[in-house]
Amino acid sequence: MISDEQIERMSHEVDDMLGDLGVKYGVSVLSLTGIVLARLALFNIHLGNRDDFNKLIHETLLPAVDEKEISLH
Repeated sequence: MISDEQIERMSHEVDDMLGDLGVKYGVSVLSLTGIVLARLALFNIHLGNRDDFNKLIHETLLPAVDEKEISLH
């Protein structure tokens, strides 16, 4: 099982990667978000996780966006 420390390190690596991609291609944060979300959705569909991915988005991300409670670690 992945530890909290590993999750935190991975989160920071993802943040760095996203920042690098945004700079490299000169895209806005919103455009980059759309690209990444689309790729994650396709990745999950391809691996047969469509329903679980949709559930994850609807139960965790959407309420947090509506309530402005997202935390970037």
